[in-house]
Amino acid sequence: MPKQTFFNLPKEKRDRIIAAAKEVFSKNSYEEASINQIVKLARIPRGSFYQYFEDKDDLYGYLSSQMFLRMIDAARQKLPECDYDPFKLSEQILPSWLEELFTGEDSSFYYRRLEMFHRRQMPHLKRQVLDNRLLDNCLSDEEMAKITAKVKLGDASDFDFMVQCISMAFYNSIRAGFINYEATGDANLDELKAKLLRDLHYLEVGFEK
Repeated sequence: MPKQTFFNLPKEKRDRIIAAAKEVFSKNSYEEASINQIVKLARIPRGSFYQYFEDKDDLYGYLSSQMFLRMIDAARQKLPECDYDPFKLSEQILPSWLEELFTGEDSSFYYRRLEMFHRRQMPHLKRQVLDNRLLDNCLSDEEMAKITAKVKLGDASDFDFMVQCISMAFYNSIRAGFINYEATGDANLDELKAKLLRDLHYLEVGFEK
């Protein structure tokens, strides 16, 4: 998490630093990306970097979590129109997330991240927590209660398991898209979306006998 001095900066400067970090991490692997590259592109002294962040790990974790939270916040806005049905919500937003990952303005950053993850080269990001606890913090108690009631979940552990299952279906589609992209240069979004919607359907209604 950035230090308070970062949040005290004018928005223009904060945006410039984040844009520089995003560009450097998009063009280089995590190991190859350097603080020197980031501060040069952001036009700030190297010493200032450590007034804002603990280290490269801190900045990368913050950058990743902010992208994740932006997507989660957009999904949260759709909860009421989906009547707090997590499967209906997933069917609406996850296909658009696939598009953002593979063709959106930050696709190069996501691709580098997927590349490292796929090759098991992800750094140990001790400050980055993109799990169910982060998702829980994005939802109010009232929203959690409405979702739980909608699909008749028993308790918090049931909610966590449901989120894990939906996340795994999404991840499997991302992984398939990454493999296709590596092999052919095309993720084939239509096929990925169809696979994702099929998997979500199985999670919602089960396998018919």
